[in-house]
Amino acid sequence: MMRMEQFSFNPYREVDTSFEPASLVPVMEGKNMRKLNLTDIYPELLTQIFGYLDTRDKSRVAQCCQYFNEICKNRQMWKGTEARLNLKPNQNPIYQSLSVRGVSNVQVLSLKRSLRDLTSHVPIKRLKLSGCYNVTDYSLSSTVNLDTLVDLDLSLCKQITDLSLYSIVGKAKNLQKLDLGGCCNLTDRGLLLISYGLRNLVKLDLRSCYSLTDRALAYLAGEVQINEPKTFNFLAKVGLIDNPNCVICKRGGSGGGVSSLSSSSSSRSSNKVVLPKIDEMTKFGMLKLETLVLQDCQKISDTSLDYISRIPSLQSLNLSFCVNITDNGLKHLKKLPKLSELNLRSCDNITDTALVNLKDCPTIQHLDVSFCEKICNLNYHLCRHLRTLSLSACDISDSALMAVDLAALETLNLGQCRKISDLGLRAIAEKCGRLKYIDLYGCSGVSTKGIEAIMGLSTLKHVNLGLWKV
Repeated sequence: MMRMEQFSFNPYREVDTSFEPASLVPVMEGKNMRKLNLTDIYPELLTQIFGYLDTRDKSRVAQCCQYFNEICKNRQMWKGTEARLNLKPNQNPIYQSLSVRGVSNVQVLSLKRSLRDLTSHVPIKRLKLSGCYNVTDYSLSSTVNLDTLVDLDLSLCKQITDLSLYSIVGKAKNLQKLDLGGCCNLTDRGLLLISYGLRNLVKLDLRSCYSLTDRALAYLAGEVQINEPKTFNFLAKVGLIDNPNCVICKRGGSGGGVSSLSSSSSSRSSNKVVLPKIDEMTKFGMLKLETLVLQDCQKISDTSLDYISRIPSLQSLNLSFCVNITDNGLKHLKKLPKLSELNLRSCDNITDTALVNLKDCPTIQHLDVSFCEKICNLNYHLCRHLRTLSLSACDISDSALMAVDLAALETLNLGQCRKISDLGLRAIAEKCGRLKYIDLYGCSGVSTKGIEAIMGLSTLKHVNLGLWKV
């Protein structure tokens, strides 16, 4: 992946049009001798030369003179660049500069005004607001042009509620990645809005959204009963269903709630969110979702896994710290034909039976059961397909490693597995012909002989021996 570079423009520094480029070498022009300077170099060549500069130097070159400024407007020079901005009043020159250069990746470091000016000038593809304290429901409702937005990071924006998701659903219909990690005020109703209006999502991060329950996962799977009283009342409140008992609805007005928020701000910004009404033919659910992160969502249970199994496109599932997940719930995951990565880290109720239940999931290649202290043995049929296996702090012994096929394994984490000895390391050295990384952090039962056996692997690139004692 392309590395995301970072830069910021100084809006108060004017371009120096009187700058004379430094002379380079003397050249013959007929019988006269004159000096060659930077302006004699073809603009295409200068563009390539400036392209080797880092982002900060590119912005400085653009401020040298008008000629260089024009050359630095080539969008190819700024491809993959991320602008880091402190949003303040009177920054339109910055936004216009970003738009001209084609910079579409923006990280907001601090927010002292709304997002209206930024989104109205810059066609943003990736917007990062992670940890920005002043991000509120009103901040997101003030956005203007989000048609180009494909990646939105709202992690740790703890002030936003379900109202924000209404604005996002109405304006960012092409969104593919959404990070809501740590947004603890979101509820199941917010997931109902996502399953209705953001059905093209590929990645959804809901880590530490403590209020989410099994009903939220039912919404993501498309299991929505609009006639259910609580669901109906919420949809009517946000104006997505006409409530025959509502006087305002009979008049053709807003149903209140989120819609009233949009209406009150529309008089100032002309930016009212209008979504199609929901009826019995409306479809819900995440048909394209590939990555789902539910880390530390402690209210979800095995029922959620049943709903998750109805999302056939899912490839990566993170259930770490979900303490209500049990062995029986994992049986549902065999219905996922593309699941390749599963994280069960610190799921305290997971035992050896869970690995047996996962043996019917041959597509799983990356498995993390670290800190599941009830894991003592491994399943042969499951392990032979794994490329990554994390067993840190599990009750695994040498015999468990010797009993399974680890031929496809490339990464093995055994940190703090104190029952592992030199015998287990020799078994790994014999079985794991593709091993590239191994973690032996805190494995006090091994000695230099076992380490030497591991180091004999030709494919091995890194060994972690932190806190290792001979």
